[in-house]
Amino acid sequence: AVCTLGKMLIQDAARLAEQEVRELWEANYFRPRVFTEAYITSMRMSATKGLIIHIGSNSSRYGKPGAEDYAAMKAALLKYCEIRGKSVASDGIRICCVNLGGVVNGFWDRVRAGNFSAEIAEDLIPRSDKGMTNSEVVDLLIAIMCLPENLAVKDLLVVGRAYQ
Repeated sequence: AVCTLGKMLIQDAARLAEQEVRELWEANYFRPRVFTEAYITSMRMSATKGLIIHIGSNSSRYGKPGAEDYAAMKAALLKYCEIRGKSVASDGIRICCVNLGGVVNGFWDRVRAGNFSAEIAEDLIPRSDKGMTNSEVVDLLIAIMCLPENLAVKDLLVVGRAYQ
């Protein structure tokens, strides 16, 4: 199971309305958590081993001004995956969070359509010559899925070579 839920609003934190913060929390932590628990329940009921991968963000480690709440919620998801992964390991269930740095895709179009501060965004939105492509992300996910069952990726930060 791969969870790619997420939402970012680029704005000075003081300018975010309470409802916007709640939307960020729901998209970046609550819904991914519900997704995870649904899959854990299903795997346990069917006695199936499995792998749950969350697409996180390098913001969970290296957040920047203008996306403070996004970074905090991605960090919360990362910690949840780490601890919950330990609690279900004996069931043969692996949970991992892949924190990506700079993927050039449609996510940024949705960010631009939302609460958006252009002057802050310049430092946050990846340049097309530095970001990873969707194809590279898929290749990464396939590589993780092909790992032996006795290995678990707890926290992985992946960036494009030009991004480092």
